[in-house]
Amino acid sequence: LFIGANTWLVEGPSDILYLNVLSQALIKRGRVGVNQKWTLCPSGGIDKIAPFVRLFGGNRINVAVLSDIASGDKTKIENLKKADILKAGHFYTCADFTDQAESDVEDLFDADLFIEILNAAYKPPAANAVTKDALMSAAATPRIVKKAEALFKLMPATVAEFDHFGASRWLLENPSVLDADTPGVCATLDRFEEVFKAFNALVAT
Repeated sequence: LFIGANTWLVEGPSDILYLNVLSQALIKRGRVGVNQKWTLCPSGGIDKIAPFVRLFGGNRINVAVLSDIASGDKTKIENLKKADILKAGHFYTCADFTDQAESDVEDLFDADLFIEILNAAYKPPAANAVTKDALMSAAATPRIVKKAEALFKLMPATVAEFDHFGASRWLLENPSVLDADTPGVCATLDRFEEVFKAFNALVAT
């Protein structure tokens, strides 16, 4: 675990990679990235947040959470907020920054940019290249990661199975894709900047 005076809990390691790479891309443009006082820490999911906060939150640690939200998580999140173990306003879900009821960090990406990342990271044959139509129709869920999981199950055996880490690792190794001024990159940067602004306002000085 990575613990600091200001600890920002996210779901897992891929979320940390995404947030760090997008932060660097924004800062490179003179925009708002992650306040360096934040220590990003993987929580392992909604069910692990309460034990973490109870263990460390009373130790003068300022904790904030960015959580994925899927079908069935709403009650868990409401119960977590009612437990009053986090400061008011210190719990966000990814859906707070998208126009979807269910969202993961990947949903902060514009779909066109995420498709570009998927094709570059997994290199499917040209006949199986990820397209927007194919991805959006792959599963009856708004969550782009679930759509990707469903689509990649139809890929040839030579294509690696989709996981949360593959795309984020590729982005870490190829951050220059974020230097473009395409609509997809600009929309993605705007969305992540809103996340950073919200969380930077929670930093304890």
